[in-house]
Amino acid sequence: MNAWMAPAIGTALGLSLAAAAAALVLPEKPVIDIVPLVQRWLQPAHRPAAVPEAAKLAVLPAPVAVPQPAPAVAAPRLEAMPVPRPAPPPTAEPDPPFGIDGLLRPPPGTWYTGTGFFVTSRGTLLTAEHVVRGCAQVRVMSPFMRPENARIIATDAKNDVAVLEIPNLSSPGWLAIAPPSRDASRLLVLGFPHNALPDTPNETWARMTNASFGPNTRVQTDPTKLLWFRSTVVTHGYSGGPVVDVVSGRAVGMVFGGIDTKKMPFLEGQDTVGLKLGPGAVPMLALLSHWAVREGVVPVVMGVESALELTRKATVRVVCTR
Repeated sequence: MNAWMAPAIGTALGLSLAAAAAALVLPEKPVIDIVPLVQRWLQPAHRPAAVPEAAKLAVLPAPVAVPQPAPAVAAPRLEAMPVPRPAPPPTAEPDPPFGIDGLLRPPPGTWYTGTGFFVTSRGTLLTAEHVVRGCAQVRVMSPFMRPENARIIATDAKNDVAVLEIPNLSSPGWLAIAPPSRDASRLLVLGFPHNALPDTPNETWARMTNASFGPNTRVQTDPTKLLWFRSTVVTHGYSGGPVVDVVSGRAVGMVFGGIDTKKMPFLEGQDTVGLKLGPGAVPMLALLSHWAVREGVVPVVMGVESALELTRKATVRVVCTR
């Protein structure tokens, strides 16, 4: 026997005897087969086979998604909210008088005012033709009526007379037109100069001067056609205003204007201080009759207070807007 085989046989025999002894001592335990274990011990260490490059790529872990930052959101723009204003409480319509800066404020543009007076009970009135010449709108007001639009229905530029009408209006007061009475000397004149209240006319007294012109003066002296009167108060704004005979309570003329001696040289030598003129009853009645405007008459004789009250109710401010 070779010398190297004796130790191997001895080792194997020793192991077999140890296994038999273990089986005999512990019969209740299952017999352990150690052959596979010995074989595993005797085999060389396991080395993994080379993996092709393609396989390596196949088993690479999936890429992990990198979370992107959320897009910046602009902060909401804060604006101050307007504080709501409470609606004004309803107010009752004001009683007369009505101010020209309120209900009678004309639209933008060129505007000016004059005077007029009712001559019928149904809203017909007279004014000077030059007051409403070229007007795009005409408004009328007084302390006794609400402001109203008026339309021009007839004009007489030669005698400076215009007829206006306010449809569906009951006149607060109206004046009949007639020649002056025999006793007419003191005349009542109403108008709206620059210093008048917005809806209340100024009042003044005047004296008829037709009889003061000499026979050689080249002027119309018939008071029914052209009325001459003297007043230092009557000025711009009185145009179209009534000239009233307080004895009869009737309009005997209308204010036209004053006297410029440069334009009327034939009046040289006459006292022209405060001298005014206007159409008399004849041209006013002629224009009204042409348009079939007729009305009744007021009492023939009136007291001063009655004539004054009637004239106040009949007189209005006329606003022309061009």
